[in-house]
Amino acid sequence: MSEQTESSGDADSSESPDLHSAANGQTPEDGQVAAAALPEWEATESEDDDPNRRWRPTYLKWRPTYLLIVVGFLAMAGFWIWAFSPFPTRGHPDTLDTSDGKAFTANAETRCTTTMERLDALPRDLDIDNPEQLAEQVSAGTELLVPLTADLRNLARSITDPDEARKVNLWLDDWNIYIADRQSLVAKLRQGERAEFTYTARDGVQIARIADRFAQVNDMISCETPKDI
Repeated sequence: MSEQTESSGDADSSESPDLHSAANGQTPEDGQVAAAALPEWEATESEDDDPNRRWRPTYLKWRPTYLLIVVGFLAMAGFWIWAFSPFPTRGHPDTLDTSDGKAFTANAETRCTTTMERLDALPRDLDIDNPEQLAEQVSAGTELLVPLTADLRNLARSITDPDEARKVNLWLDDWNIYIADRQSLVAKLRQGERAEFTYTARDGVQIARIADRFAQVNDMISCETPKDI
């Protein structure tokens, strides 16, 4: 009798793992693996398998290239905002400080004043509907500006400081680009196009504004580009 009880007890104990495994929907082998395995959140083998990383937007990943682009853009924008603000008139990198430079700016202001007075005296009607008539009006003003820049170029030869001479010649180069823009407009109008005046740009800034800023920081207000168009 006791032997039968012991054998039945052994049978019950040997079958119990199967019953527990069946209750959990697992085979004995699966049950052993599950018992030995770590919890799912700890069993991640690498960061790439981490579910917390899979949904993270790409823009949250810091990339040095993006940083350099943003810093470069902000630096360029900050420079132009500073350059065209009313504050940096003294100590501006384009300021002419030598005696030759000061003499040039004084003489240039006088000559620009004379030319702008003649330009302002020209007939002006911005509401002209005829392209050819508008072309003649713009051309008349442009013909006054061409000899002015040539005169200023000759005047700049008196500047002995190489750096200041370079600054003035670059400024006059910008003036010539502005004049070329006017001449391009005249050519289009004479062909019958109802064209609008467009400026050449440098770093997103109109060339006329760049030329005007040089004139402003050197007290040559009359040497700003005219507003007749």
